[in-house]
Amino acid sequence: SATQFREVFGQVWEGSSDSGVKRISAAVGLLQHDPRVARLETENTALRERMEALEASNTRLEARLATLEESR
Repeated sequence: SATQFREVFGQVWEGSSDSGVKRISAAVGLLQHDPRVARLETENTALRERMEALEASNTRLEARLATLEESR
């Protein structure tokens, strides 16, 4: 998930269902061509744009509320 993204140490190339300590192959860091990287970047951009729109809407609503309260 996006919240876990900054905790990524690397990407495992193989796995094992055996219990106990075992060797695995892994790549340290993230592969930039990994589709999850692009998906998370797209989601992050969309969320940032949505947040900016909500903040602007909130600012407008606060101004309208202040105007209404002043007219009382």
